[in-house]
Amino acid sequence: MDESGWKLWLSNGVACVVFGLVTSILLLYVLHFSRADFSSDDAVVNLLAQSMFDQGRLLPAGWVNNNGDLMVPSGALLVAPLLRWIPNGFEAHSVAGVFAVVTLLSAFAWLLRILSMPWTIVLALSAFVASGISHSLAYFVFAQTTYFWWPVGFIVGACLILKIKLEPPVTKLRYLLPFLLFALVFLISFANPGRVLLMMVVPLALLERTLPQKQANGANSSILRGWRRWIGRDNVPAFSIGVGFLLAVFTYLTLRYVGVTDNVNGAAALVFGDWDGVRRHWALFERGWPLYLGAERGVNYSVPWLVNALYLFQIGIALGLTWVAISESLRVLRPRDAIRRALAIAFVGAFVPIFAMYLVFDSLSLGAGSLRYFTVPIFILVSLAAFQLRDLVRRFPNIARSALPIFGLLLVPVALKNYLPSVSTDMGSIWESGRSHARPLADALRREGLRWGYASWWNAGLTTVMSDSEVRVNPVALSSSGVAPTPAMMLRDWYRSERWSGETFLALAQGEASADKLELLDARLGTPTRALSAANYRILVYDHNIADDFDCSSSISMNVPIAPGQPTARLVAARFASREDLHRHMAIVQLRNDGTAPVGGAGRYPMSIGVQLLDESGALVKPDWLHSLLPCTLEPGSEREFKFVLPQAPAGRWIARFDLVQEGVAWFQNRGMRPIDLQLQEIARPLPKLDFESRP
Repeated sequence: MDESGWKLWLSNGVACVVFGLVTSILLLYVLHFSRADFSSDDAVVNLLAQSMFDQGRLLPAGWVNNNGDLMVPSGALLVAPLLRWIPNGFEAHSVAGVFAVVTLLSAFAWLLRILSMPWTIVLALSAFVASGISHSLAYFVFAQTTYFWWPVGFIVGACLILKIKLEPPVTKLRYLLPFLLFALVFLISFANPGRVLLMMVVPLALLERTLPQKQANGANSSILRGWRRWIGRDNVPAFSIGVGFLLAVFTYLTLRYVGVTDNVNGAAALVFGDWDGVRRHWALFERGWPLYLGAERGVNYSVPWLVNALYLFQIGIALGLTWVAISESLRVLRPRDAIRRALAIAFVGAFVPIFAMYLVFDSLSLGAGSLRYFTVPIFILVSLAAFQLRDLVRRFPNIARSALPIFGLLLVPVALKNYLPSVSTDMGSIWESGRSHARPLADALRREGLRWGYASWWNAGLTTVMSDSEVRVNPVALSSSGVAPTPAMMLRDWYRSERWSGETFLALAQGEASADKLELLDARLGTPTRALSAANYRILVYDHNIADDFDCSSSISMNVPIAPGQPTARLVAARFASREDLHRHMAIVQLRNDGTAPVGGAGRYPMSIGVQLLDESGALVKPDWLHSLLPCTLEPGSEREFKFVLPQAPAGRWIARFDLVQEGVAWFQNRGMRPIDLQLQEIARPLPKLDFESRP
């Protein structure tokens, strides 16, 4: 073997070792250290899997999705079958992460090999992808897995398109590739057609349309001969993509229409911002883009020179990928190297629409973490970087063969920085630092024998999974009017009072247990039988299921003013709750909807229960003493009671006047509706006496 052969062998050997090390660190993160990053957004995978397992259905009845995401396919499909043998906890979730690692790295390496990249570049860039690129990107793709399906869908789809168009079939087996492309597009688009259209279908279609087509030779298929003649040989992959997507859209909308699936839009309810918003979003992008490409310091290793060296190295990578984005985007104007140009067009087609939406819509630009929407363009960008690396290897073979192993070796400490919490302490403390902040809360609940309760979104599902589902903590929303089920990513069955009898609890994080909030909760839910303090949480324990006292999870949006004289909701009765003095000013108002349209407390012109404060003579003192938005939709012909707590008035005798008001439109007493007056004698209301018992 000559000198160049030995150098190539050594370069490939180093690349293999680096790829193995970095991938092992990634798997260690997925299997253990991602506990520290685990959140209720990740726990939804486990909760949906539990519903699938319990009901034996791919789309569980009563499940409410968020932002159009049916989460099929998702990691829940991998977790659900395991629940027959293992608890529904973090370990079950990590299976989805291992699947994401193996599938995405294999698909990415396959794409680079189809693009005729040398093995050294394939291994070096695969190790770069395995290093996570950045901690945030690695979390969303490999740990949460929510943003895994779109990049892997594009990469596998691109491989199938390249195989179909550039490698004429020599066996009948290859005639199955269009069907595989159709199935891929259909399954992933079915999860959320709107998002997948931008993040996968459009770039795949652009790649397919701009690729050349080689002449057919070799075997033929009698089954497909007529089909190919009908749609045209060059249009086979485009037909697969288009039909797969349209069928997914039709199926998705049909299931929504017949009520098989339900959805609540949050971030997906796109609202245009103003010019100031565009400037803010641009500033967020400027800060977030290099961070999402890895230019972040990470944790302090107590070795300043290493921290600084890795930081400079990752800044260099971020700048290099930005240069690739600019230079390869300009390549779309050059007809030479058709495959590279097609991939560059796919990058532009993936990046530009997302970037435009990121700038103009407020709901998409909520912070640096919003750069996760650019995950697919970044993976296309890394594959484009392979072409530039190949050019460097051809132009400077000796330097490049030395530089690529050095680049790979530097990826090992980068992966450690991205995935491990610290490398400056002994292995025991490194391992323990992977504990989730919800684990102490889960342990405290189990010790107290509490098995069913409620907490805000960011603590509920997380605590459930970290207890291996031994404690069921259901997500609720805390508001100025009380407690309500979260509107999305939940099963309605969780909040039925008959689902659980006996003790329940409400776990409040430190910022949620203010004196005002405790007073409101005491008025709405009753006095807890005991109160615990554990792991920076306040746990209120009740001797019954408090779900009966929850508000509704959502209310219909009202975006049109109600015309004067048009029948609508009206007051039927109002009274104070018959409870002890602390609660005597919790009001109960009964409403009836005599109109033909539902009313609710959301939208541009929401409906509220308004209360005015009058003195004993009937003179108006506070015209807007309280506005309480309707927490539930009131359908035509229906009647419902609503509870809320009045604010504290000065000492003395007063009159509380109850009325309906459509915000921004009118008080209904000004349209002829009779308000209801109640005598009010305000007394000093002491705060509820809750003696929190400390728990470790």
